[in-house]
Amino acid sequence: GLGRNVNLFEDLRKIAYKDILKYKPNKTYDDFYHAMFSMAIMLNNHCNPTEPLSNNEIKQVCQSICKWTWRNFSQEQFSAIQAKRGTKNTGKKKNTKEKIRLEKALEILL
Repeated sequence: GLGRNVNLFEDLRKIAYKDILKYKPNKTYDDFYHAMFSMAIMLNNHCNPTEPLSNNEIKQVCQSICKWTWRNFSQEQFSAIQAKRGTKNTGKKKNTKEKIRLEKALEILL
């Protein structure tokens, strides 16, 4: 498997990409960051129960994702990405192990 930092990064970025659209229109970057940091702590505790990442490591991963997502993601960009995926994946159904693992973790956490 991948390293704990990489796993947290991959899981959290997917959540951030979905959740950013809830925060950008009428909330602040700090609101978004604090929500993602809370989620990162929950993911870390669930996915790394015996050897969790330190708060500083979680903070670094979270800051990286939040800064990039806040700066580079908008409703227009999301719509363009979805449209591109729709034409690219017509007729395909993705069900990867990673997606299943993340969905199970989120079911437990939320």
